[in-house]
Amino acid sequence: MNALISGQAGIAIFVETTGAFVVDIDSPDQERSLPKTSIPYVFNGASDVKLLKSVKRKKALETLELEWRKDRALQLMLILIDDEDDIETKREAAECLTELLSDKQVFEFLSNRMFSAPFPDDTNLEIAYKCGAQAEPVIRLLDELSKNQIEIDLYRQEWDNLSPDLFDDDEDVKSELFHRIVEEGIFRDFVLTAKDAKKFSLVEFDFHKKFGREPNAGKILSAWTASLKPVDSEQDFSQMIEEEPERQKPPKEKRGRKVKPKKADEALADVIKTKDFIKSAMQKGEIVKARRFTQQLVTEGEKTSTQEQIAKSLCDLAQYAKEIKNHSFQLELAQWANRIAPSDVRTHIQLGDAFFCLKRNDEALKAYDTAIRDFPPNVVSHSGRAEVLKEMGKLEEALKAYDAAICDLLPDVVSHNGRAEVLKEMGKLEEALKAYDTTIRDFPPDIVSHSGRAEVLKEMGRLEEALKAYDTAIRDFQPDVVSHTGRASILKEMGRLEEALRAYDTAIRDFPLNVYSHNGRAEVFKEMGKLEEALKAYDTAISDFPPNVVSHSGRAEVLKEMGKLEEALIAYDTTIRDLPPDAYSYTGRAGVLKEMGMHEEALKFYDETIIQFPTNKVAPNARSALLVLMGRYHEAEVSLPVKEPQTKSEWIAHHIRGMILLKTGKVQEASEHFDFGLNSSPFPSDKKYYRSALAVAKLQANEFAEAAECLGDDQTPINNILRMHIYGEGRLSEFEGIIRTAHEYLKQYCPSSLFNLYLEVTGRYLVDPDLASLSNDELIKQECDYVIWRIAA
Repeated sequence: MNALISGQAGIAIFVETTGAFVVDIDSPDQERSLPKTSIPYVFNGASDVKLLKSVKRKKALETLELEWRKDRALQLMLILIDDEDDIETKREAAECLTELLSDKQVFEFLSNRMFSAPFPDDTNLEIAYKCGAQAEPVIRLLDELSKNQIEIDLYRQEWDNLSPDLFDDDEDVKSELFHRIVEEGIFRDFVLTAKDAKKFSLVEFDFHKKFGREPNAGKILSAWTASLKPVDSEQDFSQMIEEEPERQKPPKEKRGRKVKPKKADEALADVIKTKDFIKSAMQKGEIVKARRFTQQLVTEGEKTSTQEQIAKSLCDLAQYAKEIKNHSFQLELAQWANRIAPSDVRTHIQLGDAFFCLKRNDEALKAYDTAIRDFPPNVVSHSGRAEVLKEMGKLEEALKAYDAAICDLLPDVVSHNGRAEVLKEMGKLEEALKAYDTTIRDFPPDIVSHSGRAEVLKEMGRLEEALKAYDTAIRDFQPDVVSHTGRASILKEMGRLEEALRAYDTAIRDFPLNVYSHNGRAEVFKEMGKLEEALKAYDTAISDFPPNVVSHSGRAEVLKEMGKLEEALIAYDTTIRDLPPDAYSYTGRAGVLKEMGMHEEALKFYDETIIQFPTNKVAPNARSALLVLMGRYHEAEVSLPVKEPQTKSEWIAHHIRGMILLKTGKVQEASEHFDFGLNSSPFPSDKKYYRSALAVAKLQANEFAEAAECLGDDQTPINNILRMHIYGEGRLSEFEGIIRTAHEYLKQYCPSSLFNLYLEVTGRYLVDPDLASLSNDELIKQECDYVIWRIAA
């Protein structure tokens, strides 16, 4: 009997003389009768229907199973690369693909199909790679496809542009032939041999063997591959098909006027124009179009330029892709440049930078090592390698690498700035400041050096000097987004929030394509207690820019502040799963676990964060604060630095040490400790925590007037809680008016984590003392815990 099968529909229809019956892939042992007239409707538009003649049922069902697995693999691959599907679905797709692709026939089918058209514009390869990280055959296929997108696009364009005359003006004939060419692997083989003349000729020979008897087969092949054929392939192919009975003669060269070569300045103008088109397409997210323009740039360049000049253009475009945060296309362009000119050190450096931007540090290090090993000494290679080592937390090695670049090579401003940055990361702030001063003195004016110096001053708490340094940088140089956002962050640290907001607005206006200004603006809203506006600002950053871990983590942090802890945890989990690893998201997730009361889980996650991000300064302090909350005071104490505090993180550690004194009953020592911090820390944002802690210590000692004085005019929510408690318990002068004023502030903004304390002091001091549910000591303990809780939140 005959059978019609479709993997897409998942059914087989067996046709006999007396009638027909259907078998479903899910129930191969069951069948249902079917009128022959209904057969066309059963497949419901499936495009893969195959006719098997004189076939046995078992063989037909085996074929159906294979075709179904092929179609399933294709659908799962499309899910994996699509930007819309959720991450969990993608992970499941990658897992299923691993099993399906273990079948060689399925792998060949999927490879052939995916090679028949370029990735669509909504492809997200970064997430696809991450979700398929454990699926070796999936990653292998993605790598092969990624490397050949240009050639795939070119071959598909040439096929689509073939004249209808070649197919007797019948689009169905063209479509059917294309399907067969793809199914036989011819399309894929042409793509893979695009640069190898001999192998290309073998594929031509294979085409003739399989399709040579089709009408116009020779003309179709010639028209399709004419502009894509590698040099010298024609001669090799002609030798292979000399037995072919009717071999076409190559067309005679047309006579006429020779094309005049373009002048150098005309060629340069064309290159600049094409690069502008490519950048415009990149900016719009039209990556397929960008690839086409890039291929045009390369093709034209081959006529007028050297391989090194073409590679330089590709490296320039990769740098632009980096600027707009499209790091996957940056890597694609860098790999392309490296294939064209592997003897050009610049292509290895660009490749290393692209891997670095994608957090693929081992591959970045390998690319820089190749540049250093195989080429004359180059300061950029050494500096790039040092930057990767710094990112990996290998600060001593990074410093040595920068020292080697500066001592052994012709140093440049980049290597000096990089060295200074490593010293800052190591906490050697005085040395870092001197290094930046030396760079500014010895090298031409450079805004990066001035901005880096400003950041060191900020880290040292010398905020007025840091602000002046940024003002100088913006005044004396062509402003960049780093100097503007850096200045805004100083204003935020100084508590000048309205000015900070205006500074971020200016940065957004002047640098609309940079996401960090939007993130900074959202952070200011959060600091002001305007959580809904902060959430909207982060949502705008997420919708208008490529995926950015700071935007997503910042949004999750706002959800935490709003008391939406489950949503915040999901948001952090999604960020960690979908985006490159980042300490911000890891410490944020641990903070949510801490707020949910899941202290052991939070502690474990802080430990994991410290291991994965050894240079991060937030996680160690947050971990120590959590240990204090858990009553594990000795563990917390030995985890803290003992040197005199200088940096912001060291002052936070100093504060935590004071909280240990307070929690262990050493109230007088704690008061002296906090008083020192309040008067000595240069960071205004830290002073408010010292005020709160000192007020709690004085309150615990029943020194109500001194406690009230500690709070000053600070209107943060915890200080207004303390203000109501101090004035109400101590019955200080004008206590009723002050309590009501503090209450009004809390009505405007009180974070969810303080809401129970807010209800407690409101009931106790404004409604009826009998409404108190806590003793005074219990109330003080909860206030103390909150201060600890917020120190390194």
